[in-house]
Amino acid sequence: MLATSERIREVFKEEEIADCVGVLENMLYAPQRFASQARPSLRMPRRFRQLFSMLSVEADEAKSEVRRKNARALIEQLSEEETGRLLLAGLLCDLKVLLYEFLVKSDYDNPESCEMDVWVRELMEKTHVMFDLGGVFRKDMRHTCTGQVLDFLAEPKVLFFRQRQRVFELPAATDPEFWVPLNRIRNVCRNIPEYWPRTAKLRINYHFGHTRNSQS
Repeated sequence: MLATSERIREVFKEEEIADCVGVLENMLYAPQRFASQARPSLRMPRRFRQLFSMLSVEADEAKSEVRRKNARALIEQLSEEETGRLLLAGLLCDLKVLLYEFLVKSDYDNPESCEMDVWVRELMEKTHVMFDLGGVFRKDMRHTCTGQVLDFLAEPKVLFFRQRQRVFELPAATDPEFWVPLNRIRNVCRNIPEYWPRTAKLRINYHFGHTRNSQS
């Protein structure tokens, strides 16, 4: 939706200028930047305020009724009691970075099984520190997607559209609801040792066979 927004380039630039950021053209919105495999959507959390402000404009002023409904739905599904979805998105983004780094190591012809074991062990150690121990919530991890989401939600944010207001606010850390997104990621990580090596092997074998067939 952001990539095809009728007003995103104009409104997004206005929002960035108002906040004294993005004064260089190459720092502004570009859809392809959010498709990075190594750092997926890393710039997105740094522009949450501008993005949601743009969505409020889209919800009120888009020429297409479908686009207005879609913008309203996005705002409603990511605010109020659903704000935790933003935190879950940041956690998933950081997990994807770790998985991508694992694939980069393993994506070459016919790796030894012992090497795969070492890489899986390294991956599990990283996920243990970041997610099981909650290291991704530390202040020195603010460069991560999760860290940027936490910075955005450090104080409640209020967004107005259609003469209504929506609040973006996480529960207090003492509230069990705060930890629901992290617990979901922990459950995903526990399945990595069983699932991921098979997936990586399949991808490596496909890559090797595809390369060999192309050369022939």
